[in-house]
Amino acid sequence: KSGNYSKAASSYYAAVVEKDDLDRLLAYANALFAIGNYRYTSHVLRRAVRRAGKGPLDADWLSRFPSPTDYANKVNDLKRFLTYHRRDPSALTVKAFLYWHDGEDAKCRRLCGYLKTHDRDDEMAAFLLARLEQRTQSSPAPVLPATPAPKPSEPAEAPQPAPKSEPPVKL
Repeated sequence: KSGNYSKAASSYYAAVVEKDDLDRLLAYANALFAIGNYRYTSHVLRRAVRRAGKGPLDADWLSRFPSPTDYANKVNDLKRFLTYHRRDPSALTVKAFLYWHDGEDAKCRRLCGYLKTHDRDDEMAAFLLARLEQRTQSSPAPVLPATPAPKPSEPAEAPQPAPKSEPPVKL
């Protein structure tokens, strides 16, 4: 949380070598993202997806940064990178993951569709699309309560005319 991401990446790499589990993979991917190494971030995220399978993938990346502003700066760094490398598949994969993580489902769906047009077997895009589908099914859109229809035995109320105002008094 101190912002020394290079040291964190080295530490998490050693931790992943020691024991290749999901939490360590996600922490390592987070540190790689923070130092702008999108190629390896994408690689480690793909390993995490394989490790997660159909299980949960809880990646709270924001909590690993010293502040929300620092996280936003790193996201802006990725956007800047993509300005000059628009079709970089690794950076696009990381961006799709961040869209999914941040709850921007429509953007994630569009970007995963783009990734799938270039690689039909893209496991990360398929994983994110499946997770988006689960998210959609688990939290349906709110339904507004219907206005009850008047009972046939009761007549519907007729609209009341607006009250007439009296003419202004002249002084």
